[in-house]
Amino acid sequence: MLSRRQIAMGLGLWAAAPSIGVSQDFVPPAGSPDPQDDPGLETGTDQALRMTGPVRVNDRGPFNFVVDTGANRSVIAEERAAELGLPPAGLVSLHGIGGVETVPTVLVDRFEVGALTTRALRMPVLPRRRLGVDGLIGLDALDKRLVEMDFRRGRLRLARSRPKTVGVSRLTQGVERPGLSVAARYRFGQLTVVDARSGTTNLTAFIDSGSQVTVGNSALRDVVRLRQLDIPDLNRVVPIFSVTSQTAYGEFAVLRSLRLGETRLVNLPLVFSDLHTFGLWGLNDSPALLLGIDTLSLFGSVTLDFGRHEVLFNP
Repeated sequence: MLSRRQIAMGLGLWAAAPSIGVSQDFVPPAGSPDPQDDPGLETGTDQALRMTGPVRVNDRGPFNFVVDTGANRSVIAEERAAELGLPPAGLVSLHGIGGVETVPTVLVDRFEVGALTTRALRMPVLPRRRLGVDGLIGLDALDKRLVEMDFRRGRLRLARSRPKTVGVSRLTQGVERPGLSVAARYRFGQLTVVDARSGTTNLTAFIDSGSQVTVGNSALRDVVRLRQLDIPDLNRVVPIFSVTSQTAYGEFAVLRSLRLGETRLVNLPLVFSDLHTFGLWGLNDSPALLLGIDTLSLFGSVTLDFGRHEVLFNP
């Protein structure tokens, strides 16, 4: 588990950054909530400020899991797996920001988040002291579903992804506040924003709610360095802590402008680092960005539709 001092080192650096702003040039109409959708789960945050929600495993719980849209697989704490008597299912390679490690897995028959149930999950196991919570809700439990992370109200809403109504984005149906829908796609198993750019530079932007900070690779840093000559603190080395307690290091900076569709963020704090995951995805030479919880929580809510491949940013 991360200590308060470690978290202060990782997150307290943002205090010196210029004011962060969000602007939006277009707002589509909002629709009415679908009565069949999950009305919402009360959520909290862990010590790294990531959103957590209640999960039931094999009809027991609830247990406290972090919503991690950057994890291909859901993970359960070793202590919970032992308590529930979950059967072992062999070893698996687990990739993180600092490298790859081999970890045990267990079989879970029923994995319930709100009204939605996923069956027959093979879940990696890690010590709770490393996770800081009882587990992670990964993409294997979110596939073809809609997830709304409401940071303003502290609420997590899950629903089944449904076909788009002609002329209306699926994400404006059932979201209580208007926002801007941005097309996305699956790449390397992750949901990425199609129209992401800094200045005139197009980049690959992954949405990673399990990361406490936003991280850009060195290819993006080099582009920004040429265009943005007044990058503050670029030589200031800071630690980056992963959801599984791996540690990497990078250079703290402030990105003057980032566009996600028609939504523009200004003076965005981030860390530049060549994480293991960038290399795993073959992105060391192309500008790329992991949008962490620090950036996502600047919005009132963020909705991900894994079935429709859309993202909705609500101010």
